[in-house]
Amino acid sequence: MTPNPNAPHFVLAAVTRIYPHLSSLIGTENWNTIQPEIDAYIRELEAQPNADLANTQLFGLLARYESARLRMAQELKVQEVITAIISPQMEQFAISLGIDPTSIDGLIAAAYAHMMWEVDPATIPAPEEDVRLKGITLRDGGIGGASVKFKKLQLDLGGGANLAAGFIATAVGIIAAPTVPLALPLLVVAGVLSTIGSLHNATKLELSEQEASVFWGMICAIGEMKGAGLYEATIVAATNAEREKYGLEPLKDAQMRHSLTKLERIKCIEKLDNTYRIIEPFTIKE
Repeated sequence: MTPNPNAPHFVLAAVTRIYPHLSSLIGTENWNTIQPEIDAYIRELEAQPNADLANTQLFGLLARYESARLRMAQELKVQEVITAIISPQMEQFAISLGIDPTSIDGLIAAAYAHMMWEVDPATIPAPEEDVRLKGITLRDGGIGGASVKFKKLQLDLGGGANLAAGFIATAVGIIAAPTVPLALPLLVVAGVLSTIGSLHNATKLELSEQEASVFWGMICAIGEMKGAGLYEATIVAATNAEREKYGLEPLKDAQMRHSLTKLERIKCIEKLDNTYRIIEPFTIKE
């Protein structure tokens, strides 16, 4: 199933990402006038992500302002490119956790809502262009005009439980499942890792809940110590504590090293002497 790039949850993810820039895109005076209405639509979509009318009204309101309309179109197109690349991987991930794979577009949108990126606008496909012909790369090294080039990617994965909140659970229609909602943070992190992998041309690297849980364990272990190095024993303890919350078996040392190696390969962590740390350009924001 091909996700609809203009579905309400994808629009919500894009608006969430560009929200800090809307005042400058629209103009301060105009923004002060329409912000309450924009905020109301966002709250409605967060509560009911398949609210098509709110989605249409939100998009239509932003489209009145050319700069905001163009930025939204670009953000949605970039999301479409990434989604086309990581969807097969995310489908397999969902199947491994017993989730209907046709619902992964909501999980992917949830991951996007926790990312901030800067893209070379000259590499964004035209609205009518088939995104399946596009690749994505980080910084330099794109293949001619065939890649969307990212200058920077930041992750905002603070808040823990907030990853599973609001529109995510409703969007994928799985909240009734007794165990799946607890695993939503891991599913969101899986979407983040899949995106990171695709940025580094590692789209064929399979990522499991094991890698997602290790990365999530590192985030939890770091806490406020952004960029800190973590010993393997610390990562094991934090990861297994989180896995226990989701009803998953603890990882053994060999499994941990295997996952850390995978995370190194997609360049979201690095090893320095006997410690590991999450590295640039993937930073955890306050």
